[in-house]
Amino acid sequence: AFLDRLLEEKIPFTIATASGKNKVRFFFEHLELERWFDPEQVVYNDGTLPEKPELYLKAAKRLAVSPEECMIFEDSVSGLESARQAGSSQIIGISFMKPAEALRKDGADEIIRCEYLPD
Repeated sequence: AFLDRLLEEKIPFTIATASGKNKVRFFFEHLELERWFDPEQVVYNDGTLPEKPELYLKAAKRLAVSPEECMIFEDSVSGLESARQAGSSQIIGISFMKPAEALRKDGADEIIRCEYLPD
């Protein structure tokens, strides 16, 4: 519903991931991500960018927005730090693999709590 709303409101968004192209392709195929995301806008680790802050900066550029205008969603401590280094003014921690308290301590402005639901 969140991604559908972003589309309706014409708010630009994309994926910036340290994963490689094959993993991105796998997720697009199995999660039907093309419903929300333009694969050409996705920024992934193609070996040309040294660190994750640069992935965020490249994503902002592809969306034609400044990094300060970007809200970044992250689930790792290193990702939170990279989001801050990239200049994001709003960083949302996704509490899935890491406890919410750890994400807040490491720089998340807000937390979204996700619970793992086994099959």
